[in-house]
Amino acid sequence: MALDNKTNIELISYVCPDSEFYNFEQDRSHDKFEAGQIWALYSDTDKFPNFYGWVSKVEMEPFNVDLAWLEACPQRAQEKLWLEHDVPVSCGTFEIQNMQTKFNENCAFSHLIETKQIGAKCKVQIHPKIGEVWAIYKNWSNKWVPSRSTRGTKYAIGKIVDSTEAFTLFGYLTKVDGYISVFKPVVRRGILKIPVKESLRFSHRIPSFCLTKEKGGKLHDCYELDPAAVPDVFLHND
Repeated sequence: MALDNKTNIELISYVCPDSEFYNFEQDRSHDKFEAGQIWALYSDTDKFPNFYGWVSKVEMEPFNVDLAWLEACPQRAQEKLWLEHDVPVSCGTFEIQNMQTKFNENCAFSHLIETKQIGAKCKVQIHPKIGEVWAIYKNWSNKWVPSRSTRGTKYAIGKIVDSTEAFTLFGYLTKVDGYISVFKPVVRRGILKIPVKESLRFSHRIPSFCLTKEKGGKLHDCYELDPAAVPDVFLHND
């Protein structure tokens, strides 16, 4: 996404169901914001949290966040093509830009990001980490470029079971019938190995909470996912 578009990003409110067990809103309450953090924000393209920003200043009374956007540093031709088409890139190397954007509410923010600083002070790496839940593009290929909307785009959801400098292991999850956004592991589908060179396959991270004693333990080892980051096809497939 071009920087001039992001500095004028429009905050759009999306209607989505509330979670049933875990309050994901508490993880992005005003008191969670601090200078120096990197957050994922909902994009104005596909409504998923695949924009990233670095917090330079926080004020509480009234609430105000000064944010510098992160821009992807394309390493391969396909990454450059995605950026030319204004399609968000979720993984790879990112550079903190100088221009600031101000937010006086937290509705655009999804979750905190753990990054690895590389080389210059203003560059960081973002990659899926073990235990996180991510959505991937099912119809991804080496030459494919998704549209700027979600129409016609197919996703799979899974937990990161291993991650190295060479690859990421993705364990499929499937929706549990009768619940809004509860998912369980799919044993029969096995594990998908995604090489680092195919990192564009990752659409976005989905905040998650591991269930244990809920419903008398019937949902043990299942995950409740933040409905705001789950593709509609999963929320309305019952």
